[in-house]
Amino acid sequence: MIWLLKYGISLVSRLANATHDKLKWVINMYDAWIVNRRVASLQDRRYLPCLLPLEEMNASQLCNNLSMFISEIQKVNGEDFQGDTLREVVLCIQLHLQQKDVIVKLLTDPEYSTLANT
Repeated sequence: MIWLLKYGISLVSRLANATHDKLKWVINMYDAWIVNRRVASLQDRRYLPCLLPLEEMNASQLCNNLSMFISEIQKVNGEDFQGDTLREVVLCIQLHLQQKDVIVKLLTDPEYSTLANT
């Protein structure tokens, strides 16, 4: 990936269509979750997540928001996602952050251990 960035090749343009679609799906799901959390926070402030864009959050805010997000999201039919799907969701968010020049390892960096154990 460093080679791609060094020579000016956009990471986004190199993504497979399926990866791009999945990334878009995850970010849309995250955005919808934020909207739902905002509505819930009108009744109880404990439900208000950090509202900064993902790439502007510090490690603690990002870990807390993503831990809540991962533990609460469900399929359209109300069923829980399988563990491997949740892992892919986290990796898509990590890719989204990389596209915004925020390099983190959400599943292995110690400051995100709460997220990794969710």
